Amino acid sequence: MRDPFRLLLVAIAAAFVLAAPAAAKHVLEMRLSSHVMTAPAALRVSIFVERQESHRWLTIEADSPQFYRKSVIQLDGASAPRRHYLEYSHLPEGDYVIRVELKGQRETVAMQEQHAVVTGAAIDRTDP
Repeated sequence: MRDPFRLLLVAIAAAFVLAAPAAAKHVLEMRLSSHVMTAPAALRVSIFVERQESHRWLTIEADSPQFYRKSVIQLDGASAPRRHYLEYSHLPEGDYVIRVELKGQRETVAMQEQHAVVTGAAIDRTDP
């Protein structure tokens, strides 16, 4: 009876050890408030950054053929907040690439891209 219990403990410990490198890959995570919106759109970008002394800059871009915005946030390494927010308001119609780049002193540490679509203004069909 004791051997199956030991085997279970070893299996659980192995699962944690194998999962640790996968969790370490999430140095940077981005979430968008929506991926499809109606113009003029408000898009909130939530960014989660692992705290490390080498992390120094966070660059956020909203890029489409008709619109481009870039914001840069300076990070204070291991003392920097883990969560950052940015809002783009009044986005015009278009297909957007939202890009977040985490930089160290001289190199890019991590980068993520997500796509968002802003469609034309909604039509009020209640008016005869």
